[in-house]
Amino acid sequence: MTSPYAIRHDGEELFALTPEELWPEITDVHRFERWWSWLRDADLRPEEVATGAVLLFSIVSPLPHNLRCRVEFVEVLPGERIEALVSGDLKGWATLDIEPIEDGSSVWLRWELEPTQTPMRVLVRIARPLIMRTKDWAIDIALRSFRRNVERG
Repeated sequence: MTSPYAIRHDGEELFALTPEELWPEITDVHRFERWWSWLRDADLRPEEVATGAVLLFSIVSPLPHNLRCRVEFVEVLPGERIEALVSGDLKGWATLDIEPIEDGSSVWLRWELEPTQTPMRVLVRIARPLIMRTKDWAIDIALRSFRRNVERG
């Protein structure tokens, strides 16, 4: 059974780039902070998205404090899949699957995350509709920014 504090996402995006063209864009962690104003202090060790690598970062929040996250890449199949475990102020899992389609790529992003700190957990329980709308809005903004930067080349 899923935790009552979990925030889930399951969405597909289509891109006019092949998986081979899209992969270097998705895994270029050094550009993330320029693309997304809410992301800070991204540090990938070693400096390549690969099985066993770890990404540390902070999420700037409108709430009283930022969220610190650790993402461990459990499985990375270049051009195909990323599976990760998330810990820190959020815990859970995330996957990204890329499939070739006739005009480019289909990208499925799925995750289930929950806050680890009590105030955030309470907020998720009492304001779930607002949290979900905010999550959808943030994903839309992040995808538009990513798409704009990728299409610019």
